[in-house]
Amino acid sequence: MNLSNINYTLMDTDDKSIHEVDNETEDELYYRILWVSRLSIVIVGLVLTPVAIYAVSSLVKKDNVAPIFVINLLVSDIIQLCGMILLLTGDGIASLISYIVYYIGMLASVGFMLCIALERYLLIVWPLWYRTKRTVKMCLLLCAVVWTLPLFF
Repeated sequence: MNLSNINYTLMDTDDKSIHEVDNETEDELYYRILWVSRLSIVIVGLVLTPVAIYAVSSLVKKDNVAPIFVINLLVSDIIQLCGMILLLTGDGIASLISYIVYYIGMLASVGFMLCIALERYLLIVWPLWYRTKRTVKMCLLLCAVVWTLPLFF
């Protein structure tokens, strides 16, 4: 009877070690898939975002200020992609810097999406006021405010 208890205990120990090895390989697989997906997002984003900036920049005119917000939104996306590059390559202090860069880009993106939504609201609700009061200078001032706010949060 003692031998059967010993064998049972050894079998439990072996089962646990096999289970722990399976968890480690699942974790490695998860992080590998995460790394490859982030890398593909960064590559596609860094290739196509400047193309989108060039395409939208041709729409900026004296009376149309909405593309300025879209251009700034695309620039903040590039900053987020740079933060993702640092996340892929860095450890330690580089990881901390990458999180800061990524979140500054994310907060700026939220700010510019808010500006685009506000622009559409003003265009629908107060179209005459929008045509007379919204200038490129006012838009650029608002962009400067949106870029500085993430630095304080």
